[in-house]
Amino acid sequence: MTDTKENIMGTLPIGKLLMKMSVPVILSMLVSTLYGVIDSIFVSRLGDNALTAMSLATPISSLIACITVGFSVGMNAELSKKLGEGDIDGANKAAGNGILVNWIVAGVFLILGLFFVPMFYRLQTDNAAIQRIGTDYTSIICIFSFGVANQVMFERMLVATGRSLGSMFSLLTGTIVNLILDPILIFGYFGAPEMGMKGAAIATVIAQFSAAAVAFGFNLKVNKEIHFHPGILIPKADTMKQIWNWIDPEKRTHMFIFRDSLMLLFSIYLYLKLVLKIEQKNQNYSNSDKKYSILHYSNRSVHLHNH
Repeated sequence: MTDTKENIMGTLPIGKLLMKMSVPVILSMLVSTLYGVIDSIFVSRLGDNALTAMSLATPISSLIACITVGFSVGMNAELSKKLGEGDIDGANKAAGNGILVNWIVAGVFLILGLFFVPMFYRLQTDNAAIQRIGTDYTSIICIFSFGVANQVMFERMLVATGRSLGSMFSLLTGTIVNLILDPILIFGYFGAPEMGMKGAAIATVIAQFSAAAVAFGFNLKVNKEIHFHPGILIPKADTMKQIWNWIDPEKRTHMFIFRDSLMLLFSIYLYLKLVLKIEQKNQNYSNSDKKYSILHYSNRSVHLHNH
């Protein structure tokens, strides 16, 4: 009870609290957009096939982020509610069950990454090179999605208890690690093997695990409201139900964003598939024109030779 009363969420004036909470979160969101930008900058140097493969992977990587962030938002709301009620045990259950739910989500994507990514790319394109490098990249992102699942959950715990500055440092760590490792692992600098798209994926997941470690460290150091121990990971049906209720799409909550994001991802998927089909059709037409020109030239040569 004492910890809850001393938390700035209940003692700081509204104006100061808004500034203290919002500015780090805004900066964090700006920093987080650099993940994809950094990967795209370096991957584009590998050629058009690599950039296309990465573009086709965007719906899957965004879906991982949407689902993990969605459940993290639900945990955030339930944790804040329990802290406001002075229910420290309930707050710890919310934190532990939130972690457990995101681990389950990461486990599902691990299975998808192990068995279904090649099928996903075969549905998108007939280009064998894009299928191969896209599978290399997306499989790693899916299999090691535990990094981003832990990162967003631990960051949301910091935000829920008023330590949003720790969340900003976590995201900043991930972005810096990704910026450093991308060129090293993609192009093989400083004696590292040249791994191409695999290197981009490995750099991304290392950055996510690094950010998760920083966020977890901040929670252990400054988040006195949450007591981390194996017991908080025991599944509680009522707690999981409350977390889900906070993100129920039928309610006017953050889950509207989650639902709209899924619709946007599906639209992006259809758009990319359409663009790829148009490009392949244009390429087929171009190849047909070349064959026609060669055949026409050959027939003309034979005609002139006969005369």
